[in-house]
Amino acid sequence: MRAALALLLGACAPGCAFDAEDIGRWENVAQGEQRLAGYLADPARPLELRQRAAFVLLRMDQIEHIVGVLKDAGDADRERLLPYVVAVAAAGLRSDAPADAQARAATLSFYLLQFADDLRGTVEGQPRDVHFVQTVTDWCLSQFDSAQPIEPARRCDDILLAAATVRRDVVVPRLLDDMRQASQLERLLRVDGLLSKLKDAAAHRQQGRMLLDFARRRYPQIEAPLAEAMVRNRNATLLRYLLDAARDPRVPRVTRDVAQEAALSHLGKRALPGLFNLLRTDEPDTGYAARFNALDMIWALGGVERLGEGLRALPADMSWPSRPGAFKAEVDAFCDESIARNAVTARPVLEQVVGHSNWAARAYAMECILRLYPDAAPLLLRGLLEDDTPLPGWSDDGSPITMGAYVQAALEPR
Repeated sequence: MRAALALLLGACAPGCAFDAEDIGRWENVAQGEQRLAGYLADPARPLELRQRAAFVLLRMDQIEHIVGVLKDAGDADRERLLPYVVAVAAAGLRSDAPADAQARAATLSFYLLQFADDLRGTVEGQPRDVHFVQTVTDWCLSQFDSAQPIEPARRCDDILLAAATVRRDVVVPRLLDDMRQASQLERLLRVDGLLSKLKDAAAHRQQGRMLLDFARRRYPQIEAPLAEAMVRNRNATLLRYLLDAARDPRVPRVTRDVAQEAALSHLGKRALPGLFNLLRTDEPDTGYAARFNALDMIWALGGVERLGEGLRALPADMSWPSRPGAFKAEVDAFCDESIARNAVTARPVLEQVVGHSNWAARAYAMECILRLYPDAAPLLLRGLLEDDTPLPGWSDDGSPITMGAYVQAALEPR
């Protein structure tokens, strides 16, 4: 490449002088971009005019020529030339520059980041590489705030990731600070997503704290995308917070569903205290879904060992489904789909619970015994024959029925 570029200038060298006006005119001539690239590549030319060539190339959107020259340059010349080219890019990122000029400068900056280690010297009291990375980072973050953001050929997300790759110690704290100050959910999640791609353990912990702080400020309006970001963070504190929020009917339903699924998938047995609390949700309008789901998850995580505790924790002092057959259908599903797989080991627990003072626990134990151990049911359930506790949502036709009457009817010969 350098040989081809040299031929384009060969007719004027040596002793052929160019000034800024000559360089500017090449913008409008055939193969002007190659002439400009040749001038930019020539170590014998004045640095200020080589910088002018870079400026015109950038204005022509000939970024590949600028980058190609830097790649082909010798180490010493690249180190001399870089501050001038970087200054061209930084000037283009000024907020008062035209939008198209800013877009080109941002794209050029993306490619210049690969040369960060070759930037020497200082600017405004900072190392030149740090100053450049900060300038690029701040420009991209400013676009996140804009109602009409400028869109360079290389997206700002890519530029920020590239900047963090070459100067993580500069960019990561800036992104974390931006996340800390975010007032809009979209901004918070965008920066969180960028940081997550960097897989920085220390930053990951801080991201978790900021997600939690943001959720607390917005409570109870914890949108599903925020909940999903908290789940992706995998921090147990965040997951427990979401599970606790699932008890609050003011929290969006989809968020509460996300919280329960995450508890089962990621917290495991650590979710059990929160699930026991969730049993006391009282939501007729959702069919008591959170309560029934919590019991299912207590079984899934605790098995027979926690079955008795789970049944006894059911809220006898709260409402239950009253629609005909609705409560019984839930109990039947729990017996048939969960307990049946461990019917032998679950039987002693159910035999104990069927005599408990909690009527809801008795109802579950009673129905499971009838369905899973029909031959032993007459003996095991004889103590319930005089139980006059009403069973809501039990009979298919909605007619009132007591626990004793139900057991009596169920035990009658067919």
